[in-house]
Amino acid sequence: MTNGTTPPPAASDLPTEQELADVQHAMEDVRALFPYDLQLSQPVQAHGEQLDRLTIALPRAGDVLHAGGDPFVDGAGRPADLRRLVPLVSRLAGVPESTVKQLAMPDLKAIEMVLTPLFAPSVGSLKPMFSTLRTSGGTSGRS
Repeated sequence: MTNGTTPPPAASDLPTEQELADVQHAMEDVRALFPYDLQLSQPVQAHGEQLDRLTIALPRAGDVLHAGGDPFVDGAGRPADLRRLVPLVSRLAGVPESTVKQLAMPDLKAIEMVLTPLFAPSVGSLKPMFSTLRTSGGTSGRS
């Protein structure tokens, strides 16, 4: 198109009602994990104290923006971008980034695994929905 807009998706690209319901149920299951309390495999220092557990809050849009965006930008099955994950975990746990950098990798991996579904609970069924949302801009797509 010459006006720079994306054409609407084909009906076959839209998620079915069942796919949308499945995504909704999956998101409810993920939300139920928070706040996520993690017993650390090795203690870390924060605010002059030794911590043996961290509590991770449910991320909000502002937390993700503060961290520089989605730490899982490269698709399913990929490791998180630590340059984004560290500040996100810092904010969600209420500890300095220096504390997150002290975490043993199994502990950071556990936090990563809890956060991952919030960003891509079902990549295959969400892609058409994301395409639809980008196209419509949150409206019906009609002027």
